[in-house]
Amino acid sequence: GGMGGMGGMGGMGAASPAPMAASPMAASPMMAAPMALTPTLSPSPGNTMAAGMGASGVGGATAPPDAKVLASDPLLQVSCVVSNGAPTCSEAHVFLKNVSHATLRNVSVQLEPPPSLRTSLQATAPAEARGSRVTLQSLHGGGSTAVGCSMQCVQPLGEAQLLGQVSYVDGTSAEQRVLSFKVPVGLSQLLRPHVITTQQFGGLWPAHAAEKKQVSHAGRFATHPQAFMEMLTATLNLHQVEIIQMECIASGKLVGSETLVLVHAKLGLMAGRALELTVRSKDTRLTESVTRVLAEACK
Repeated sequence: GGMGGMGGMGGMGAASPAPMAASPMAASPMMAAPMALTPTLSPSPGNTMAAGMGASGVGGATAPPDAKVLASDPLLQVSCVVSNGAPTCSEAHVFLKNVSHATLRNVSVQLEPPPSLRTSLQATAPAEARGSRVTLQSLHGGGSTAVGCSMQCVQPLGEAQLLGQVSYVDGTSAEQRVLSFKVPVGLSQLLRPHVITTQQFGGLWPAHAAEKKQVSHAGRFATHPQAFMEMLTATLNLHQVEIIQMECIASGKLVGSETLVLVHAKLGLMAGRALELTVRSKDTRLTESVTRVLAEACK
């Protein structure tokens, strides 16, 4: 009965029979015209995110404590959190905080993805998102705003970065300032569990021919399949297919795509001092990136 508290939304529910009607985003133009989004990009994760960001009202959207500062100058701080919680897309939340007492005007944020990612921007009113740019007429002293960026993989990649730029006019001196930044997006944020059976895993193995094998002297995992599997799922967000005695198999896919990653590990080698890791996909760079991340995690 969590819907009880939505009564305060006024007559919004009556306006639209869709289940999203109860959401604060229902009134937004983005919901009225869902076609503005890339058709394959499910609108809900971004909208839920934007609704959550708008919860503290206009000028809210403050960065959480774990946000990483990407750029700053005496007036503005840019920070970011990248999350992989949504099943169909990864989300970068970029936060702008006016650290001065002056009002900043004509604030514009641009986020350019690499060719391997498709992105869609969301902003909380009064900020407006159009294409790869979000604009805000003014950001008051001490105020914050946030930009949401939903991402999907359109081609195999190891890791990616969004190139960002913020420009604004300093309200007191009327001079324009520009801050450039990069949002790093790692494999753990781009992979999702791919739920398959051991039999399906075996069937997919031959077709995924970009292979890398590596022996790792991973003392703490070498004889502990359960601990190794937990590391696999935690480090790369993979699906635990099965543990068969001293063998572990896991699978994942790049978010928003059908690009798969298959991982097979043999533990207990060299009298229990080592394990052999085999990673397969259809793309050499992807296979190498996954192997690198796992080799690092095994140290």
